[in-house]
Amino acid sequence: MADTGQRVKTIADICDPQAELTCITQDISQTRLYTGATDGNIKIWDFNGHCYNTLIVADGNPADISQIVNLKRCILAFGFSRKITAFWTSSFKDHKVYPSPWNGVQVSFLYNFAHKIQFDTIDPQR
Repeated sequence: MADTGQRVKTIADICDPQAELTCITQDISQTRLYTGATDGNIKIWDFNGHCYNTLIVADGNPADISQIVNLKRCILAFGFSRKITAFWTSSFKDHKVYPSPWNGVQVSFLYNFAHKIQFDTIDPQR
């Protein structure tokens, strides 16, 4: 049992060997584990060590992910350059998952220390 302080399970290779684990959380049903690392990826695991999805937060670039928020239909990743990246859970059909567009438009969120969130659309032509 976990409350005894004894090790229950170990999952090896939880992130790239060059990366560091920066955050970890569970889904609401407590059947999936979400890990964020400095390689800019979030991985979704079961407790047997099977990785279901890799969420590509920063286009494959290194990025510190400081928090993962699991909402009803969306996963939000916070951190790295004050950006918030959204992933709709309906897009989790492939192993590698890229950020989700909002109503067909890719949106970038920026938050700052003045407690403001800025929403910008990303022009795919640039």
